[in-house]
Amino acid sequence: MVGHNDRLLLTSTYFSVEEVVQRVSRLNGLCIPAHVNRPAYSIIANLGFIPPDLEIVGVEISHLIGPKEARARFPQLEHYGLVASGDAHRLKDMAKRTTLQMAEATVAELSLALAGEGGRGVWVDGIRSVRCS
Repeated sequence: MVGHNDRLLLTSTYFSVEEVVQRVSRLNGLCIPAHVNRPAYSIIANLGFIPPDLEIVGVEISHLIGPKEARARFPQLEHYGLVASGDAHRLKDMAKRTTLQMAEATVAELSLALAGEGGRGVWVDGIRSVRCS
């Protein structure tokens, strides 16, 4: 074992979602709410929506849905770039889903790719999935 942490890492916070995004931004990070299409443990499941003034450029969809279906089922996703990760627990579920076109591998470039700026872009399952502001 490389290391051990005695603290429980699955716990809630007293920060609002807006404060979390602001704090991550101040650290030059990028918030991408995870598996927004899932019926539990997602921002939409918990709040019922994504706050329209939340300063995010992208969201992640789970392996259970494609980008076209995600946008059809959740029209509010039209405003965000989409990424998809496997969240795989079985070998058969592991597959390449997200392709990024960026100048370099940085958080700033990822933000630009999610916004579809400057020739950058994101494709999920071969479908261009940048936001449509």
